Amino acid sequence: MATLYMLMGLPGAGKTTIGKRLERECPALLLSPDVWMARVVRDGYDADRRRAVQQLQLELADRFFVWGATWSWNLDSSGE
Repeated sequence: MATLYMLMGLPGAGKTTIGKRLERECPALLLSPDVWMARVVRDGYDADRRRAVQQLQLELADRFFVWGATWSWNLDSSGE
């Protein structure tokens, strides 16, 4: 059974680093707005595009649950 890991925390706390490690070590798909935005927008910040990326990622996560995924909630990226 697949597990969805949600990481939340302050900027620079290591969420993307932990997400990339999980993606390497587990059968995982990294849904990180920062990573996706770097590919879509490249330089700068675009709030409308970021919202569109986040909406797409929520839709993908929803499909993940339809496939029978479980949920692992981490309130911060400290791993606690």
